[in-house]
Amino acid sequence: MSTAEVVREAVANALNVPAESLKPDTSLYSLPDFDSVQMLTLMVALDDVGVQVPQHKVGEIQTFGDILKLTES
Repeated sequence: MSTAEVVREAVANALNVPAESLKPDTSLYSLPDFDSVQMLTLMVALDDVGVQVPQHKVGEIQTFGDILKLTES
């Protein structure tokens, strides 16, 4: 499984959405019930799969593509 697929599954599980619904341009804020608590849940899920999100970058995450970019650096 590629890094992108692992991240997609982790995000889908954390946010309780189908993995196939997560496209690079999917706005996290358009997902059902997405709020600051969901963002924290997402950060923990990403950390669990080895994606470290610097605290100063959290506010810049708006889309699933933004998360994928973090895996490329």
